[in-house]
Amino acid sequence: MAVLVGYATAHGSTRDIARRLAERLRARGIAAVAQSLDAVSNPAAYDAFVLGSAIHNQEWLEPAAKFVRTHHRLLKQHPTWLFSVGSIGETSGAFPGWLNRSIARFRGESKQLRRYREGTGARGHRYFAGVVRSDVPNVAGKTLVTVFRGRYGDHRDWADIAAWADSIARELSASKSARR
Repeated sequence: MAVLVGYATAHGSTRDIARRLAERLRARGIAAVAQSLDAVSNPAAYDAFVLGSAIHNQEWLEPAAKFVRTHHRLLKQHPTWLFSVGSIGETSGAFPGWLNRSIARFRGESKQLRRYREGTGARGHRYFAGVVRSDVPNVAGKTLVTVFRGRYGDHRDWADIAAWADSIARELSASKSARR
């Protein structure tokens, strides 16, 4: 089984998460490759997909959005999972713990993400926190970090990322066994 862990990244956090997901899947005996979605030449060569993007203004980056729009029929025919990377993940984030938990609990699914999830028949979606950089010229982001006492730096929860990859590996292995 060949799995594409495809990504669109702005500053590298999503790429690093995709690489770690692919590495973890390979460690579980699944042939997985991490690749930028704008560089994928033959998506039909894959049996399953784990697709992710950085989130900017509550939207996936255009290379990921374009890939899903273009290949949604193919994705719907294969096991597919989605992930998004921003300042707040399921288990970690750039803000104080209570605020991360509150935002994660009340964060709604964007219309775009709902379309992607439904259009691909995704088996799951996961939010991960990424690296929040102080050198990126985003006035709104810097204001939020200041007002809500956020922290710049790496907020990725590698244990959560590994656990999610393991759950995907278990599901893929179970579906592979069922086909035999």
